[in-house]
Amino acid sequence: DYEVKDKQKKEADDVVIRDVLELWRTATELEMDSKENADESDDFYDGEQWEEKDKNLLKSLDRACLTINLIAPKVNEISGHQRQSRTDIHFVPVEDGDQRACDLYNVVSKVICEQSNADREESAVFLDQVIRGRGWWNLYADFSKNLLGDLRLQRFSDKRVKVGPHEQPDLEDCEYLIKDRMYSKAKMEQLWPDKADDIGEDFEGIEELGT
Repeated sequence: DYEVKDKQKKEADDVVIRDVLELWRTATELEMDSKENADESDDFYDGEQWEEKDKNLLKSLDRACLTINLIAPKVNEISGHQRQSRTDIHFVPVEDGDQRACDLYNVVSKVICEQSNADREESAVFLDQVIRGRGWWNLYADFSKNLLGDLRLQRFSDKRVKVGPHEQPDLEDCEYLIKDRMYSKAKMEQLWPDKADDIGEDFEGIEELGT
């Protein structure tokens, strides 16, 4: 056993929350145009290609909003090619001594993929990338059936990811990204029982604001 020392500076919760919110706001502002373009691409794929003002104008003239969706069939065709051309994750040794480790990694990765329905999730990530320009994997530990945790792969919506400042397309120089989720009050109190009182007060404040 090795002694592990936590060198991370301990900060108060309110300081951590403040810093994270500031990073979130910065990333949200930087990605605003990109997200708007991605949302527009979603609408075009779904056949929602008319602006609301134009729809109202045509409605006032008793005219139909004709939509011929040429985009969705093309995107679905590309998605079909991806589904028919799947490849398994495979680890290859660089040196002879790495073969046993690679064999183990291949078995473990196969189990993780099977337990996560990775084929379905991969197609969803690929479709996000084709439509929105970016697709995200989420690798996490699931403790619902195993106290030690089972690794799971899932698609994570691009709408819920904020990326910090970067210049490289592959995000090599990106120092942080933030994933956010929507939770109910009951779920948050279940996840963080020691913060239940604070969560209740925050929700009361939100309800008073009418949001």
